[in-house]
Amino acid sequence: MITKDDPCETYQVRNKGEWATICLRQWTRESTDGHPRHCGEIMIHSSFGSWANSWGHCGTPFKSFLASLDFGYLFGKLMGTDLRKFDGEGSVKAIKQLILECRRGKRYCHVSKDEAREAWDAVENSSSEAESSLDAFVRVLRDVYDERIGDGLREQFEEPWNHAVDKDNPQAVGFWEHIWPEFKALLEKEALEEKAAQTS
Repeated sequence: MITKDDPCETYQVRNKGEWATICLRQWTRESTDGHPRHCGEIMIHSSFGSWANSWGHCGTPFKSFLASLDFGYLFGKLMGTDLRKFDGEGSVKAIKQLILECRRGKRYCHVSKDEAREAWDAVENSSSEAESSLDAFVRVLRDVYDERIGDGLREQFEEPWNHAVDKDNPQAVGFWEHIWPEFKALLEKEALEEKAAQTS
């Protein structure tokens, strides 16, 4: 079965060399309490990526709802688990901080100066590889665990994936910083206009 709905509202957003085509479709349904249930769908094709999501119960008219969303909620819906990415640089920095804390007695381990230096150098010498992916980070730390550290750091390095650091997907961050503010301002304006039209 194929149905053809009324066309979506389509927006072209341009800002600082970045672009997006954003399509919105909004509708209402009657709920059991007699009040309209606001629903909506957003589809985005942009220089940062393509995403889509729909909501079956927004609580407020769809444009007002979209304008109220924060980064984590919106992109959690648009990207799911792809929102968070392995942060290679941050992960290597975190493991170096761990070595320093163990050396300074800030963790439940005793590490000699020589052991800390050897572990630090081993991580530093393999930092480019460790930063490249989560698998590489785990592999490098497993090698350090197997070959280059004494008993003082063994418990800390035993499960290297626990020291990996994530960050927000740079594509999502770029869209949020360069495209969304322009689009949000228009959403807020149109939401007010739609509300005024309904009450007049």
